[in-house]
Amino acid sequence: MKHDDCTGCGLPVLELEGQFELVQPYELQHDELPLDQAGCWHTACLLRSRFGPAWAAVRLRTYRDLRKYDTLAELDAWTVLHHTQGDRIALGRTGELLRLASLGSRRRARKVLAGRVFACVDEGYNLELEDGSVIVGIREGFAAAGSYPLLGVCEALGILNKVHHPVALERGIVSAVRQTESRHFITMRLEYGVFVPDELLPYTGGVPT
Repeated sequence: MKHDDCTGCGLPVLELEGQFELVQPYELQHDELPLDQAGCWHTACLLRSRFGPAWAAVRLRTYRDLRKYDTLAELDAWTVLHHTQGDRIALGRTGELLRLASLGSRRRARKVLAGRVFACVDEGYNLELEDGSVIVGIREGFAAAGSYPLLGVCEALGILNKVHHPVALERGIVSAVRQTESRHFITMRLEYGVFVPDELLPYTGGVPT
């Protein structure tokens, strides 16, 4: 995919779970959020902006009214929603969204300060960039070491300071690269983590406890 730029800061967005947020313009009604503030954001940028609470309201209405999710729990900083088909998400008061049902067992997640990091794998992440030097750097680094640090990708894109909960990506790697001669496009296998705070752990994985 050709990356989106963050509505908040204008820098590239890597669409990794727990690291980006997306509201489509068609989800907006009336004046609940300026149209130019929809689109793709770094999670970290959204949380620092003044638009987070408005995003939270839009997303809550979208999931409850349009997608027919039911409220499972109201926590201090989160609303946990559940769908009859099994999906479960958490919406933060400042606009962020975490997908909880697909994270797997919390017993296997790495314990860190104030939460756990769940392993996540993207078997085919496509990245297209006009600046071919970033793609070349990833390929050369992978060829030399057999992997490439995901934080290195973030640094090359100039978004290292946009990483939300760096502990989630500190062990993240590009673990495979599909062979192609393109300097502007790459398909990668990514292994990384998703940080979940302690208060949401009971709602991860299968049936909440």
